[in-house]
Amino acid sequence: MTLAEFSQIAVALGTIASIVYAAIQIRNNAKALRASAIQHFVNSFTSHWDEMARNPELSSLMLRGADDFESLNSLEQVRFRFALTSLMRRWENVWNHLNDGTRKDSDLPSDQFQEAIVSAPGFCSAWELIKIQSGSAFAKHVDGLIMRHRGTTAHIGSEKTPKVSRLSAANRPIAQSQKPRRKKK
Repeated sequence: MTLAEFSQIAVALGTIASIVYAAIQIRNNAKALRASAIQHFVNSFTSHWDEMARNPELSSLMLRGADDFESLNSLEQVRFRFALTSLMRRWENVWNHLNDGTRKDSDLPSDQFQEAIVSAPGFCSAWELIKIQSGSAFAKHVDGLIMRHRGTTAHIGSEKTPKVSRLSAANRPIAQSQKPRRKKK
């Protein structure tokens, strides 16, 4: 074997090693980017929950709005809609990434989370007002979840049982300690 042949083999092996090394680095970088994106998503949702945990008035508003949107006064309805819009935009972002293949199904909020949101009577009322801010495909997705939920709970209405949102608690001292709500005229 001549020196020229040996150097060509060495160059070929070096090139292959460089390609393998670059592939490993690209894979590691892709994992890091995915982890960062998931962390951003988690932080986004967590910031919503953190704000509710720090603000008892907002928590009370969200519970009352989830139970009965129509019972809120005008200012409360606007605040509820803004908070719900913020939450739904986060959800839609993940849903869009799921559909374009940049996220996995496991990145989407859990079925229980989605069910808890769409099962709230106040959510359904407010959703009709805010869904125009969502993309049409996501709006159809949420409408489908609502219809599926209504279909699985249709028998409950016939038994004349009071509807209770899954988002509400049995005892809510914050909501009970507030002034009585004004009736709409």
